[in-house]
Amino acid sequence: MKSKTLNTNLISAGVKTQIQDLMHRLNAPNLTKDQYSQIRYEFVALNEGVYNQIYDDLTGKVLTNPSQAKGNVTIGVGFNMDRGQEARKEWNAVFGNSISFDDAYNNRVQLTDYQVRKLCDFAFSTRELEVSRIYKNVNLTPSQRLAIEDMHFNGPKLVKEGTNFKEAITDFVNTGDKKYLNKALKQVLENSNSKNDTGMSNRRLKEAAILSGNADIKLPDSEVRQLFEANKNKFDVKIDGKPAKEYFNNQIKNNGLSSNNYLNDNDKFFTSDDPSLLYKLAYNSSGPIRSDALSPLEEAIIRIKDSEGKEFSLIKDVWIPLKDGTIATIESVIETIDTASQLTTNFVNSYINEAKDLFTTGDGIASLISVLVCLKNRIINSQI
Repeated sequence: MKSKTLNTNLISAGVKTQIQDLMHRLNAPNLTKDQYSQIRYEFVALNEGVYNQIYDDLTGKVLTNPSQAKGNVTIGVGFNMDRGQEARKEWNAVFGNSISFDDAYNNRVQLTDYQVRKLCDFAFSTRELEVSRIYKNVNLTPSQRLAIEDMHFNGPKLVKEGTNFKEAITDFVNTGDKKYLNKALKQVLENSNSKNDTGMSNRRLKEAAILSGNADIKLPDSEVRQLFEANKNKFDVKIDGKPAKEYFNNQIKNNGLSSNNYLNDNDKFFTSDDPSLLYKLAYNSSGPIRSDALSPLEEAIIRIKDSEGKEFSLIKDVWIPLKDGTIATIESVIETIDTASQLTTNFVNSYINEAKDLFTTGDGIASLISVLVCLKNRIINSQI
């Protein structure tokens, strides 16, 4: 069985020092355009690798023939040659007739380091304009721009107009409120890897670090579990360079968990006797959800009892279909229902309080008298 490596932090990925250096240079006063372009090239090269000849972007392997590719035929620093006329147009804009697209595609010529850099800079110059258009009213820092440009280069759907990411990062830039930054990071780390690809996850971790300015950022435990579950039957998954079972064993040891207990805090983890099988306690704002509340979902539940003998449900991170054709974890559905309920309660309470203020505060009574006077005047005027 082939191996796959999943990194939960920049140290295990072996790039923390490099990312910190890029962050430091991005924060330099009076950063020039050429300096930014150099930093961008180094960051993209860190994610994509640098290849003077064609390679498979799915496996990262150099190709002797394009027919060997399982993914896209790519060259340089992530230049996808399988984009039809768009790729040819960009290629010809850089090289004209000096280097044949077809010769490079069929591995008859290789690029020099200078040509690789030239092709990468041009590819990013077009995407830079698109990012500037999308975020034209958002005062991005160089670090934020770099992260967004790299995400746009790799998967523009994540950062385009109308996305949750765009809304969250705009709110963060405008308010400085870190809750919006956390929402943006959630999109990057948890909602942008539908294929559960460990390589994509490793890239998103670096982008999230640059975006947030935090080189100690970690992949959320829920995402680690999801990636492990999605890949464990096809690959020998290593997590932070360790066998998955050892990684989960360390988690259990560090959090004081066993097969007979669970935590009532934010760390709502539970494990069976097999440390690689993690579960989450079914929770809402009122605390643990009783077993009878989830009885139709037997395949997703195991049950435990607390010290008083009360029975509660433990819920696996299993996927269920929604009406719109998408899928979500049962835990997400529970959280959504709970959030909607709380929002409705808050909405009703706010209007009850406003109505109450009309009769219990001086300003409220004055406003009420003003409304009554207006109504009286309208009635009098209508009778004249």
